Amino acid sequence: MPHPPTHRVTTPQTSSSQTSSSARALDSRGSYSRGSWLTRLGAALLFVTLGALGLFRPLDDLSWDTWTRLTPAVTEPNIVLVQVDEASLERYGRLGDWDRKLYGQAISNLLEAGAKKVGLDVFFPERTPQDAAIAPVLNDRRVVLADAVQYGERIKRNPSFKAAHYGLVLVPSSREGTIRRSQLAFSLGNGLEPSLAAAMLDLPRSSLSTTPTQIRYAGPPGSSFRRLSFADVVAGNFRYSEVQKFPALIGVTATGLERDQLLTPYLEQGKVYGSPLPAPGVEVQAQILHTQLRGGFLELPYAVVTLLGAALIVLLTLRSLTLPLTLGLSTLTLALSYGLHRLNISLPPAALTLCFPLALVLHSVLALREAAGRVEAQLRRMGEGAVPRHAPLMGRLELLERVEQRLALERQQLDLLIGNVEQPLFLTDLFGTVLVSNPVGQELLRPGERLAEVLPRRLRLDPEDFNLLEVLFGSGRLEQVTPEGVLTLTRVSQGNKAVAMVGMFTRADRWAGIAVHQDQSTEELVHSMRTSLTSLLGFMQYLEETTEGSSNEILSLMLLEGRRMSSTLERQTSLERTREDSSLERLDLAALVRRVSGTLAPAFEKRNIVLKLELPPRLSVQADDKALCRVVLCLLDNATRYSSVDTEVWLTLKQRGSQALLEVSDCGLGISQADQGRIFSRHYRTDEARARSVEGNGMSLWTAKELVRAHGGDLLVSSTLGEGSTFTVVLPLQSQRLRGEIQTLKLTGQT
Repeated sequence: MPHPPTHRVTTPQTSSSQTSSSARALDSRGSYSRGSWLTRLGAALLFVTLGALGLFRPLDDLSWDTWTRLTPAVTEPNIVLVQVDEASLERYGRLGDWDRKLYGQAISNLLEAGAKKVGLDVFFPERTPQDAAIAPVLNDRRVVLADAVQYGERIKRNPSFKAAHYGLVLVPSSREGTIRRSQLAFSLGNGLEPSLAAAMLDLPRSSLSTTPTQIRYAGPPGSSFRRLSFADVVAGNFRYSEVQKFPALIGVTATGLERDQLLTPYLEQGKVYGSPLPAPGVEVQAQILHTQLRGGFLELPYAVVTLLGAALIVLLTLRSLTLPLTLGLSTLTLALSYGLHRLNISLPPAALTLCFPLALVLHSVLALREAAGRVEAQLRRMGEGAVPRHAPLMGRLELLERVEQRLALERQQLDLLIGNVEQPLFLTDLFGTVLVSNPVGQELLRPGERLAEVLPRRLRLDPEDFNLLEVLFGSGRLEQVTPEGVLTLTRVSQGNKAVAMVGMFTRADRWAGIAVHQDQSTEELVHSMRTSLTSLLGFMQYLEETTEGSSNEILSLMLLEGRRMSSTLERQTSLERTREDSSLERLDLAALVRRVSGTLAPAFEKRNIVLKLELPPRLSVQADDKALCRVVLCLLDNATRYSSVDTEVWLTLKQRGSQALLEVSDCGLGISQADQGRIFSRHYRTDEARARSVEGNGMSLWTAKELVRAHGGDLLVSSTLGEGSTFTVVLPLQSQRLRGEIQTLKLTGQT
């Protein structure tokens, strides 16, 4: 069988202009990459600057107001609010004309009921005759008086209450006046002054901080806390259980006193936009105290959150970012901020929420820049010349259209070329998925099909021998001989990187025609050589007989080599002679094996190889004597030449059903898995045989197999490299006739 030609895929050599163009394209890609990083870092720096300037604060305040309104109101109030309401004003008159003993009576009643602390959000800066009577009550450690600041200085305190405890009722407000934050202390003069809430909680001075923190509102104005009328408290008309173990705050809540109204984050019920609802100052102080009683808000540092947003902008632009993903991440950030708010943790959401759409915009800009760079690089590779860096995008697109037309023409020419290839041809990716195939190839493989799943079934291949990894990472080539033909896979590389595989399938009928033509050419050549060689041998034999001395020795050597060449030519044509002279007869195969092995006894003795025969007394087959003698002679001769000295060769003959099995096993070189599919090809010799200079022309096994198959049998091999080989002749006991035509390409995966 002629060995299929080797197809090598090479990368076309590029011209110097193409090479320089590619280099410029790569330089352009590199410059765009560097520019992209500079753009990312610049955007991150701008983001941090905007955060430092407080431009995200309004959005953070808006989100915080929303979280406050969404948070359910507290169902179990922990503060008592004693209200100087309309009923109290109606009973006692104008607030400025009240007898201060009323406050003393109210505070005494609250302390007697078991109030934990009492805070009085009413100022007494000037002295009155009633101060001496209420001083013992106001100077009690369980009472905290309101302190205030006017024009940057604290309002002068009443000397009658110098022993009393004070707390500032200041609250920081936003630009629009909404109260969202509070402080535990304020810097006045050379020290810190506690707030009213801090004083009522008796916080140590070491824990006081001037950093504003979020207020946890217990509910909308007028709907939270335990509420008692001031007039009822003075009269003692309340249950002690309502105030027992709770702090109490006394202050003005009556409507109409606009100076004591502060704006809250709440809106009128049912509205999502509008003016914020006001609340009395004492109620805001109650909200601040409520916040501290719940542990206060843990605020994540604003600078850290801004830096995190800047880092996310850089990281997100390195990946594919889509609008749905951006919206999802922004929504998730807002939900996280609200969830943390419920846990008294303040996460400013504006910076983290805005970083995602900003990253999407930046990603789009960078993608457009990269697309422009790739357009420029592609145009340079296609030989369109240099493109100005700041050329309009539409101009580049027009150039690309021309390139597309050129590529379409080249694709059409390529399709025309591969469409006229008579053998199946296909291209696959690294995973073995067919990308494109010619029309003939689509009969075998269609685009989208995977080689490993389809070819072993359609070409009757052993899946274990069909190893694509060997093509990609090994030798770069795979050749499989199948009953239908020869499959060749070749790796395609760019530089040192595998990028694809090219496959070609040559059908058996094509090689059969080549084989017949080669047989005819070989016969003509051998006949011509034998005629000339016979004449030369005759002349040399005559000269040898008539010449003496050194010339005679030279002629003897020449005659020996000539006879060896004649023997080689004789073996080349022996198969044809065997076909012509073949005739079936009933013969004893066991006796034939004994006869042939006896003729090779000197060869075995020369290499000190022991031949062990395991034969039945008689095994009758219908076969040609000369042909089987040549087969047994071929196998035993190979065993002597390829076995190591001082070893053993086993020849076993047995019957299995309607077949005779003849096995020849040696301890020789062994045959690799790859070579086992080729050793029955014409003139094929393994690398190990050539390396050890074992004589042979690679025809004996091919001849033996063809003779066995002419009888309707087969010649198989199993071998382990370095350990030895076993050749098995499978022969039918009753051959009907010798095949007139030997199918040289019908080789199974075992041959």
